[in-house]
Amino acid sequence: MIISLLLVVNPNTGKPTGSVNMWGKVVLSYWRNIYIGRNKAANVTQQGTIPQANTRYLAVVYGTRYDEVLTDDQRKTWEDYAGSLGSAVDREKSDSIAKTKNVIPKRGKVMSGKNAYIKSNIVEFLADGGGPDDIAPVADFTPPPPTAVTLHITAPVPHVTWTDPILIGTPTKKKARLWIKLDTKPKIHSQLLAHINFGVGQYDITTVRIKRAEMPIQSFPGAIIRVQMDTVIQAATGHGAIIGPGSNVAEIRLLG
Repeated sequence: MIISLLLVVNPNTGKPTGSVNMWGKVVLSYWRNIYIGRNKAANVTQQGTIPQANTRYLAVVYGTRYDEVLTDDQRKTWEDYAGSLGSAVDREKSDSIAKTKNVIPKRGKVMSGKNAYIKSNIVEFLADGGGPDDIAPVADFTPPPPTAVTLHITAPVPHVTWTDPILIGTPTKKKARLWIKLDTKPKIHSQLLAHINFGVGQYDITTVRIKRAEMPIQSFPGAIIRVQMDTVIQAATGHGAIIGPGSNVAEIRLLG
């Protein structure tokens, strides 16, 4: 069996600089007087982590549902709800937490109704596997964050404590979310660490996600850990999930 190869020739020297398998699709580019050939990737999308893959999948599922299942009136209420949310830029002016210290990622732009619908349902699914819910939470109560969030070392792991917020009414669902960020090398960006039932009030940090792996927290001696919390509720059955503002940021340096 003969495999056909494409030789990439440097016009200045007349010598080949590499080869590609011609059985697949080939992409040619011109760089510094050299034609360079490379095999076309079968999939240009990075696989990322399992949470990222799940989120991308759910975004497609809920986006399709928004377009094909929701009525015009339902989509209109989601547009109204999205418009009421504002943007991170609007909130940043009154945010008492320094931007460099913030752990929960901020939304930079005003969302569309479709984006608000997708996000609300992804938030609920990640919290407890529920949904989808098609009623926009217009005028529903926005929950306050947990208070008195603190971090301390309970050998051998960091230990988070907090006080659950007081909610108005009797939400169908309620969860406290814990976010974490590490200042270390390699840098570990903000990530959602856990959904926690009300009444627990404490959490041991044993692992953190880096790329596609779960790493023991002890793998980062000397790193500064920052945590922040928020609250997710469903005000009533069928209503979209609502995320409250972020709590205070607590930090501690790991031993090492």
